[in-house]
Amino acid sequence: MIAVARITKSVGLKGEVVVSILGEHLERLNDVKTVAVGKTAAETQILTIEAVATRNGRTVVKFSDVESRNEAEALKNLWLFVDDEQSVRPGPGSYFVHDIIGLAVESDDGRVLGTLKDVANLPAGDVWIVETREGDVMIPAVKEFVRNVDLKGGKIVIHVIEGLVK
Repeated sequence: MIAVARITKSVGLKGEVVVSILGEHLERLNDVKTVAVGKTAAETQILTIEAVATRNGRTVVKFSDVESRNEAEALKNLWLFVDDEQSVRPGPGSYFVHDIIGLAVESDDGRVLGTLKDVANLPAGDVWIVETREGDVMIPAVKEFVRNVDLKGGKIVIHVIEGLVK
């Protein structure tokens, strides 16, 4: 299962949700009839997509299984997963969010910093949220900071500048 979007909020009264598409492929949802929705790929429920639309620059999804605002609100912050064969593969230097969440994060001088907890998709770019002993730290997901992502080795190496981490 591959995470393709995250539900950010409910909209309207009929159970529609706004989703943040991972990557730049809105068409990911156009040909998909059902998705798994949940916190992780292992903890999901199957929902049927009734409609996908773009409104005011936002992607809005209507599930036939969700009929009220309250039901839609319960889906906030959950991921939409599709089967691996339905996904668009990321390009070089890009990663599926579900592949990097949970990886160990260390500095380029070998200091263990923490674990990648989440990815925030902000207008200026993605920010990786690293859980450390001192609290969460936000690392811009750009090559100036991210030196190496080793999926097989289970770690991310970042370049730390003054003030970036405690």
